[in-house]
Amino acid sequence: MKNVLILGGGFAGVAAGLKLCKKIDMSQFEITLLDRKNFHFFYSLFI
Repeated sequence: MKNVLILGGGFAGVAAGLKLCKKIDMSQFEITLLDRKNFHFFYSLFI
């Protein structure tokens, strides 16, 4: 099994993880998404 590590849980990191899930055979890969925070926050809604 191969490991894929995505650093950063912003829009690009989440989008990359979702696209990889759709394109690759998930039985052969393990995807890990790392970020400093444990949540995804959309700041522009509060400005």
